[in-house]
Amino acid sequence: CEAGMVFERSKRAVRCPRCGHSADPPDVCPSCGAHDFRLVGAGSERLQEQLGKAFPSARVARMDPDVLAREGGGESGPPAEDCDIYVTTWIGTKEALRPPVSLVGVLDADGLIRRPNFRAAENAFHALAEMAEWAGPASSGGRLIIQCTDAGHHSIQALVRADPDYFAERELELRAELDYPPFSELIRATASGPDAVSLIDAAAEAGRRTGARVLGPVPVREPGTNIESRQILLKCKDAKEVASELRDILIGAPRGSMLHLDVDPR
Repeated sequence: CEAGMVFERSKRAVRCPRCGHSADPPDVCPSCGAHDFRLVGAGSERLQEQLGKAFPSARVARMDPDVLAREGGGESGPPAEDCDIYVTTWIGTKEALRPPVSLVGVLDADGLIRRPNFRAAENAFHALAEMAEWAGPASSGGRLIIQCTDAGHHSIQALVRADPDYFAERELELRAELDYPPFSELIRATASGPDAVSLIDAAAEAGRRTGARVLGPVPVREPGTNIESRQILLKCKDAKEVASELRDILIGAPRGSMLHLDVDPR
């Protein structure tokens, strides 16, 4: 389905969270032939610890959902404390949580851009634009530093050029090639319960009858539980037509099983 793949360290495999394709990790890069791979990625807690070691005289504070939950401040509360270096996650894009700063650094922007979601580049561009706004105008000393390996990506270049049209033109070309919105409509169907397999198979067949392209099914696990469901993604020209076909399956689901439909999933 052309979505990004993730590396599962415990299974030593690469997997697509959308369509379920799984494979052994490559020995060499299929693009450049390099074989020296490095696993990257770090959480805010690890980053706070390393910044404290690198800048021992600086006050380093972390603001992420775990800290907010622990302090009971909610997502609209002020920063936890006055600090010299402020470490945050996606939650830092919320304007109410931003302390006044003049230098913002975004680590591993590739992780934002390459998420297994066709909207990943769009979301990354908006998030980076928010970070630029947080730093403030360059004329007042504001600076935004972005760490990435693909500086030529259109979400990065559009920000550097301050040109949203540059991003939109290139992103729409990719969306058209892969038939993702706005060139199609999406329906995500998730079946759970003892009859999940038969329900999702029926939903997939109903989608194909209406001309929809079916991706999956893939197994999904509900957050915080061991309950496993089955899920498909339908690409279609008219979501209403497909949804009407699926509605009968939804209504007729056996007791104890359920089919959930999400039109235009986010």
